[in-house]
Amino acid sequence: PSGSVMASENCITNQCHPSFLKSKNIHPVAFSCESCHQKVGDIHPKKGQKTFILMQEGKALCDMCHPNIIAKKITHQPVKDGMCITCHNPHESNEQKLLHQPLDSLCTMCHPSIIEHKNLHGPVAAGDCLSCHLPHDSDNEKLIFKKDPELCTTCHTDIQEEMKKKVVHPALYGGCISCHNPH
Repeated sequence: PSGSVMASENCITNQCHPSFLKSKNIHPVAFSCESCHQKVGDIHPKKGQKTFILMQEGKALCDMCHPNIIAKKITHQPVKDGMCITCHNPHESNEQKLLHQPLDSLCTMCHPSIIEHKNLHGPVAAGDCLSCHLPHDSDNEKLIFKKDPELCTTCHTDIQEEMKKKVVHPALYGGCISCHNPH
């Protein structure tokens, strides 16, 4: 057919996908479409027909190159559900880690109440969710790096000194979040 190209030719042409691979961060496999897409015809595009299909569906496609993303006790629900492209663009992005949008905006899409407080914890105000949380999985509840109070005292070193004193405020033994909202 007129205007068709062989499936093995470069897909990033003015005829096919001219806007692809123009972002700051490119998924390396995107340079070779056949890394994820399997041709089912010799001519592409072919009007009214799919000439390429995904080699695997959903998380199984990502697992081809990124196995064992889930290795710990607690898994972030979108990861558990195999919804990788909820957060990541499979081709390209102007954001690091191929995120669809800046991290703080991405997290608050699903967790909007985190930023609805008058006074925000420093990392929350800065949009740095990953200073306390892991994005995929963790051995700790709420996907945190370390348990409270160890996580909190990583930054709040003055509290480490308070815990060494002879007389310690009893609430400190209950963990920081027994009194403080971490967000």
